[in-house]
Amino acid sequence: MMMNKQMRKIGFIIIITLLLIGTFGCSSENKSSTESDPQPFLISDECDNPIELDFHISEASLIPIPREDLTFENLGQTGAETLADELMSGEGFCSLNISSSSQAIFTQVEQLIGDGKNSEAQALLNTLLSNGKVKLGSERNLNSTSKFLSNDRQKVRDLLRAAAYDQRAGGDGQTFINDAQGVYSTWAEGYIPGATIQEALRIAAEAQLLGIDGLDELALDKALELVQEDLVNAVNTFDPCTANVDDVNELLKKLAKEQLLTGEAGSEYNNVLELAAQAMIQNGGNPEATRQVFGEWIEDPVCDGFVFEWNRTVSDGWTFVGEGSSCDGINWEGSVILSGANSTGASVSSSGSFSFILPNGSTVGQTTVLTSGTLIIDDNTLSFTDPLPMNFVFMESLMQAEITIASDGSGLLATPAGPITFASVWVSEPTFVVVLIRNPNCNDQ
Repeated sequence: MMMNKQMRKIGFIIIITLLLIGTFGCSSENKSSTESDPQPFLISDECDNPIELDFHISEASLIPIPREDLTFENLGQTGAETLADELMSGEGFCSLNISSSSQAIFTQVEQLIGDGKNSEAQALLNTLLSNGKVKLGSERNLNSTSKFLSNDRQKVRDLLRAAAYDQRAGGDGQTFINDAQGVYSTWAEGYIPGATIQEALRIAAEAQLLGIDGLDELALDKALELVQEDLVNAVNTFDPCTANVDDVNELLKKLAKEQLLTGEAGSEYNNVLELAAQAMIQNGGNPEATRQVFGEWIEDPVCDGFVFEWNRTVSDGWTFVGEGSSCDGINWEGSVILSGANSTGASVSSSGSFSFILPNGSTVGQTTVLTSGTLIIDDNTLSFTDPLPMNFVFMESLMQAEITIASDGSGLLATPAGPITFASVWVSEPTFVVVLIRNPNCNDQ
């Protein structure tokens, strides 16, 4: 998948050789001119030959992307390349400036080479190696506060420049390349497990630039893992009944990212196509035209019905749970259960059901849940009934509902002396919000 690293090294040596010939090959012929008009000291290192990862552009370009008019067009090569650029966004070590301490040494090295003292220049460069006298990376590039651009990566940047100077002084630069590879490998292997998608891909590209076998695959595997996790999460939370065109666009682009890295249809491929197609049909897209793009096997979306539930703790220990549902957003029904023991030792077990109607255009429903059960206090079991006024506010656009439910204090407790009214104020926060999800039980109704 990746380009041949050895060929890159050979190409780099050829570049340096050409620079050497250009700088020194004609020095005897132009000596007087050089002395009277000094030429700039040209230097090039590996960062002047950036790596581009081999993304699967053609495969990703075929992913359908929705238009605002509910038709589709392929992502296309330009769109796929733009998405690949987004995946590679962020700074690499080649974006770092040479540290000031290293630059000071390079300035001296240039003077020594200019004076023909190549051996002294190489000796000075050797102080930049990991076991040398100068500790690289102690002064991170002040233009960046990124954790990703660590001191170790600054060392690598400086060592690549040192390799170029070593070649200019007659060496092969390999000692510095080897040192850069070691520093980078140690840093990257510790960083990859917690890397983001962009960081992992940047590491893969930099590992190829440095010729570190295996490290690029490790980073690419991490990037793919994160891309696929993101896609699975998107599929699990995508609701074709409420998604808009922008939501569909984002879902399909997540699929395109996987295609960029693998070039193959992954485990979520058909799920994404089905969800995207159903959402577009639900938004008013032409079902036949949509199926021509995504597949004739796509079923119509089932978007009627809602279900919700809650589980709350009341009266210092009692558990209050409830659930409700509707298949048309108008007729609602559900049930509640109160159970458990509180800190005073009083145990309760009661239940009740409810139903209410939201007339067309209305978002507020009201009912009273008549609960009945038993209350155990000091080994005495007492039966009771307790009406719970309930207010339901339907917020379909948010897929939420606000519920207010609590005893109003008019419950009747059966005692040996006869029924008595008891003030059961066991809900300290009677208003809460529940999340609405689609009701799969409505599919057969």
